[in-house]
Amino acid sequence: MKKWIIVSGLLCLLLLIGSVSAEQMSISGVIVDEKTYASMAPSYTDKLIKSYGPVPVYDNDQKVVSKGIMAGITSFSERDALYKKLHNLYETTKDSVNKQYSYPDGPVLAYGYDALGSVAIGLIENRTVDLETLDGIYLIVSTEAKKQGIDDIAVIFYKEQIAQLNLGRGDAWMPIIGSVQDTSYIGTPAGHHNHKPVMQPLY
Repeated sequence: MKKWIIVSGLLCLLLLIGSVSAEQMSISGVIVDEKTYASMAPSYTDKLIKSYGPVPVYDNDQKVVSKGIMAGITSFSERDALYKKLHNLYETTKDSVNKQYSYPDGPVLAYGYDALGSVAIGLIENRTVDLETLDGIYLIVSTEAKKQGIDDIAVIFYKEQIAQLNLGRGDAWMPIIGSVQDTSYIGTPAGHHNHKPVMQPLY
């Protein structure tokens, strides 16, 4: 009898913990929170050059009007599946984009994807880039996206600064929306940066 009471008590405790956890998930389980949208707003507003597909839309006060592709994502598993597809898309297109369009021969300084589900492409600021170039990059991305199961890929082109290499120890540098860009000059002696940088995802 005593053993049965202990087992019953443990089962009730586990059920109680499970119901509390489920309740907390329903309250705080936000797929992409408002802080994330707010932190990325400049790349979709002030810095935006051109967008393709279902990207987030902001008003004049940088408040979200439409969540873009994320509006159709209702669970963490769907979100993570999208991120996995975007990562695969990045891996299969980075060499083509790098070879044809990366700086210094082309305008692309940053290439990857962000937490809002968009392929994010940073173009060197203060340089005019024609529509044919944008369409060419988009064609590479969209063609491969369809192979990855993304029929309507969200893509943004935004203004990007060239990294400042002479910053002081206390200076901050945030060149990438939502992350940090990692570049390296593979196989190049120090001081001889003739090779194009290796671009990494922007998540």
